[in-house]
Amino acid sequence: MVNDSTGDDLTPTTSKKPAAPKAAASKATTTAKKSTGKDGAKVSKKADKRKPVRLDSPRWLVPTMVAAFIIGLVWIVAYYVAPDAPVISTLGWWNVLVGFGFFTVGFVLSTKWK
Repeated sequence: MVNDSTGDDLTPTTSKKPAAPKAAASKATTTAKKSTGKDGAKVSKKADKRKPVRLDSPRWLVPTMVAAFIIGLVWIVAYYVAPDAPVISTLGWWNVLVGFGFFTVGFVLSTKWK
C-alpha cells in the first residue's frame, strides 16, 4: 500500500524492538538502586538503614511514678494519724490536697509508661 499524496509505504510491518545489550542489563542489576533522602539527595538503599525507634520509657519514669504514689499516700496517712505534727498542723485540710496532688503526678506519669 502506498499513500498517493506523499508516496509513503503504509504497509503494516511487524518489527520487534531491539533487545538491550547484555552488558548493560547486567550492569543495571548489579548497581544499587538509588532513592532520594529527606534532603532530596540521592541515597543508595544500602545506606538507607534506619535505626529502629525505641519505644521504652525513660529510666527515671517508673521510680518517680512509684515515689509520687507513695509520698501522696504517706502524706495523707500522716495527716490522719498525727494531725498535730509541726508541718502537718499548719496546713490543715490542705494536706489532703497535697497528698492528692502527689497522686495526680503519679497518674500522669503512669500514662507515659510503656
